[in-house]
Amino acid sequence: MLKEIQLAGKTWQFAGDELIWEDTSTGFKKRITIHHPSFQSLQGLAIREIIPTPAQDGLLLLLEPAPPGYRTVGNLVCVNLEGEVEWWAELTDTGTDNYTAFRVNNEGITAYSWNGFSCQIDPRTGKIVKGEWVK
Repeated sequence: MLKEIQLAGKTWQFAGDELIWEDTSTGFKKRITIHHPSFQSLQGLAIREIIPTPAQDGLLLLLEPAPPGYRTVGNLVCVNLEGEVEWWAELTDTGTDNYTAFRVNNEGITAYSWNGFSCQIDPRTGKIVKGEWVK
């Protein structure tokens, strides 16, 4: 699990539900907690992993899953280089599923869900481009 990365002149770290970036030239630090504006179940979830987006213009964050039974939009989030949320990744089933892992590759973003789906995620929108059941 990655705890710190360097991207765009900043050092990015995470601890619990907080994303922290520091400008390496000025020392300015910013702390961000990821909150979804509509889903109470997506407040304060711990960050599990951070990886740069395919275009290196932001970060993908995999959050801990929401508590069981809560309707959500997913636990994979894209933030821009200022730490502002660009999108929450779509899920195949927003009532019982969540993402357990993801990777960035030549095709973009591949995310794997608890319910056994492999989903190609559009890196600009977070929408599922292609999903298939692989379990």
